[in-house]
Amino acid sequence: MDRTKYDKNLQRSNILYWTVGSLLIITMLSVWLLSGLMAKYTVAGDATDSARVANGIQIELLEHEAVPINGIYYLKNEENAANPDLEEITEVKEKIKNDYDLVIPGVDIAKDPFVRLNGTSEVDYYLYIEITESKNFPETITYSVSDDWEPVKGKSGVYKYKSPIDSGTYDDTDIYILKNNELIVSQYYYQTEFSLSFKAWVKQVD
Repeated sequence: MDRTKYDKNLQRSNILYWTVGSLLIITMLSVWLLSGLMAKYTVAGDATDSARVANGIQIELLEHEAVPINGIYYLKNEENAANPDLEEITEVKEKIKNDYDLVIPGVDIAKDPFVRLNGTSEVDYYLYIEITESKNFPETITYSVSDDWEPVKGKSGVYKYKSPIDSGTYDDTDIYILKNNELIVSQYYYQTEFSLSFKAWVKQVD
């Protein structure tokens, strides 16, 4: 066998192994850097029970943008925008989701998902939400639903707003979901990627 060809083949193999190894390391680092909380939102209407309601009411699921300042997340809401101690927050900004790239054990996460209602309804209706945790949702991350909601029996993760919503016209009526607008992070939290999803719909009052 030609020694020169053997050396060239060996060099190509070494380069290939080095390239694959480098890509694997970069991929692993990327997964670690992107780990944290991703919240996704969907809105739905029941075609039979809420047709007249959904046709007149616009449902949005939003939250204020969360920004990390010295390792702590703050929301770009009216309160923080007016806080002189938070010079980094100069505006109020809403989003359909937040990605949390930095989650520190023992440091709670500011999060304020809410349902926004707009439009005119011909009938009274109930508002429902469903909260879905990803399969790998850690036990070291906890949250509570606001006292304005009650769990629906027999349906895991589904809640009904306690008070029926009267017919009429609504303009940016916001109904918040989580108690104290936060996720509680245990000191034993171990960095892992997970998600929390929200879905909202309405149903006509019988």
